[in-house]
Amino acid sequence: MTEQDMHLAVIEFLCRQGLLAPGEDAPLTPLTGGVSSDLWRVDLPSGPICVKGALPQLKVAHPWFAPVSRNRVEYRWLRQAQPLAPAPIPRVLAHDEQARLFAMEYLPASDYPVWKTLLLAGQVDVSAAREVGALVGTLHAASAADPAAAATFATDENLDALRIGPYLRVTARAHPDLEHRFAELATRTARTHRSADVAAMTAVNRRFHFTVFDAAAMPRMADMIRVLWDGTDRYRSLYFATAAHRNRVRTEHAAIMSAVASGDADAAVELSRQHREHALEALCDALPAETDELPGATAKTTRRASQR
Repeated sequence: MTEQDMHLAVIEFLCRQGLLAPGEDAPLTPLTGGVSSDLWRVDLPSGPICVKGALPQLKVAHPWFAPVSRNRVEYRWLRQAQPLAPAPIPRVLAHDEQARLFAMEYLPASDYPVWKTLLLAGQVDVSAAREVGALVGTLHAASAADPAAAATFATDENLDALRIGPYLRVTARAHPDLEHRFAELATRTARTHRSADVAAMTAVNRRFHFTVFDAAAMPRMADMIRVLWDGTDRYRSLYFATAAHRNRVRTEHAAIMSAVASGDADAAVELSRQHREHALEALCDALPAETDELPGATAKTTRRASQR
């Protein structure tokens, strides 16, 4: 589809949805920063809005295909999430499943900078990461308590096409000596996502971290970590018993793997540290009397427990 065809499709969509009067036109400005969708700022007479359309083939150098149903899923997710966190999540205005388009509130980059862009520029704000983690936790906690959410967002196909495949299988091809490990990890991750089983999550979490540790080619260090790890698995099982924690771990693992795959060691280290801190803080809330027993507990987490 040509650029002119897309412009016409967006204008027709807006007219059908009553956001633009019949016969009116509006300038479209392509927005950058993503590879899986077409995104435009549309300057309506009433003010700017944003229109998004899913692409069947992502805009990357190598062939990468994904289900376009994710446009519908994102629209539904925004509708469900926006009342829970109205400040950072844009309001959705319209959706057309056949056209694979939805319209939402426009959030200017001057007020809402892209976090990924800031991180790539070396601007690591731990408080921002904490806010994102708290937001993700809030959203997952709300969906875990909603029986209909599991059916509405049963998106295993999207998870495989957009996360497991590119982050694990593609990384495996870049590191042939670890290919079998990443392949097994991809299978286990998909199985754990479906089952939400605590024992399986504990096992796949271990495999995830030791795939990274072993890749450092420092066997003595890895052996020492294994000894410490074996002594603290009971705490991980407690952490994974909460659905919101399991979902948060999946999100954080994906971010760590993205940093590893891109060769950004500093980001991987920082994300891993935040990942560990999030778990420690949650466990300190659950086990305040045992905080001092947690290996790696910081003064901050110990202080939080002592104040309770």
